[in-house]
Amino acid sequence: MENYTLRTTAPDKKNKNYIHTSASGLNRCIEIENGSCLPNCVGYTWGRWTELLGYTPKLSRRNAEDWYGYTEDGYKRSQTPKLFAVACWKKGKLWTESDGAGHVAVVEQVKANGDIVTSESVYGGERFRSRTYTKQSGYDLARGYEFQGFILFPVDVEALQKKKVYLKGDYRVTDASLLHVRTGPGTNNRKKTYDEFTKNARAQIYELVRYKADGYVMGVEFTVYEVKSNWGRTPSGWVCLDYCTKI
Repeated sequence: MENYTLRTTAPDKKNKNYIHTSASGLNRCIEIENGSCLPNCVGYTWGRWTELLGYTPKLSRRNAEDWYGYTEDGYKRSQTPKLFAVACWKKGKLWTESDGAGHVAVVEQVKANGDIVTSESVYGGERFRSRTYTKQSGYDLARGYEFQGFILFPVDVEALQKKKVYLKGDYRVTDASLLHVRTGPGTNNRKKTYDEFTKNARAQIYELVRYKADGYVMGVEFTVYEVKSNWGRTPSGWVCLDYCTKI
């Protein structure tokens, strides 16, 4: 996984993480219609983890209420929410579809008071929705549903964010009027000049400021292929990522 971007809107219908493998997608949950695994809470949640991780998760593919008890997946369980954890509810008797199949959702935000904001899908209903569940209510979903707990995401994203760990991917200069590009990771390395940048970088710089600046100006976008501490290797050279935002 290289991009911990929160999802607040519906995935594109061409997003392969939510398309069944039989239709050239990546999702192995039940196909609902025309190759899509949506609308369905399990298809969405399974696809969301695939999207975040960048590889196939070990989550269950059974009914939602069976996920929390499926410890063969190897993921930790908790009653405390964490970013991108799977929130699980059961309805009726476990492993019994006739009295309800339960529900699962992905935690996209954990508020200071313990409330959570989720992204999810509803079988036979909404393809995508964002919903808030309160800690005070015990994360109550609806009448007849019982909250089970959280299946924790295998990456501690919150810890990474606190440590300001940078990842490979696309960035934009947001906190510097001129960000020097260097031959290596660190200020002890030589600064590069405009003429040493890639054609794409030169075009962006000139479009933004109308002169040949010897560095990335505010708004320049680039891809980071390698990270060393807070430095990233871009096509034109190394830059300090403390002045950039991942996009």
